[in-house]
Amino acid sequence: MSTMTLIALWAFLGVPGPATAPSTRPATQPAAELSADDERVINLCLAEFRRHEHGPFREGERDKLLIVHRQTNEVRNWYLKQDQIEAESRTITVPRALIDAVNARAVRDQKLVLDGFAPDDARVVVDDVDRASTRGPLDFEIIEFPKAFPGACAYVRIWLPAYSEDGKQAIFRFFFGPTAHGASATFLLRKNAAGQWRVVATQISYYA
Repeated sequence: MSTMTLIALWAFLGVPGPATAPSTRPATQPAAELSADDERVINLCLAEFRRHEHGPFREGERDKLLIVHRQTNEVRNWYLKQDQIEAESRTITVPRALIDAVNARAVRDQKLVLDGFAPDDARVVVDDVDRASTRGPLDFEIIEFPKAFPGACAYVRIWLPAYSEDGKQAIFRFFFGPTAHGASATFLLRKNAAGQWRVVATQISYYA
């Protein structure tokens, strides 16, 4: 992996580089205000992620924990750019309006605390993933995360869901690990006439 790629990955993960002291967070951070739709969409997508054939939960690991990082992502334009999402979406079509919507919400609701999120599944836990990190990102992914969370299979760092103007479509996207080079997941959902959300398309991408 090139130096520039490592720097970009360190920056995204919020992990200090080898010569950088760990950052300290303010004692108080604003909390995410989640709607009922937000809660339902997030829970549906995390459940789909756990059982997806291309996800990290392999046979024999289905009961391991999924850690949701307790803070929403900062805006990462590269990960939310239209051409990036479209390049990853080899098997699904993501409407431009939803890409615009997820970018707009990412700007509005970045670095919010998710302690108020209530997972439907006891195997989904909100925690501070960064507490596992003391060195560079590869050590974090391969060594430190499994040691800090021995009962976990994976972690996710989320952007909050975004919706179409009519409120009947949604997009949810997150970065996940541990992986050597990074990975992301994108979900499209639709609300039916009874007001129930359903995942209609999923794309899981591993970066080379």
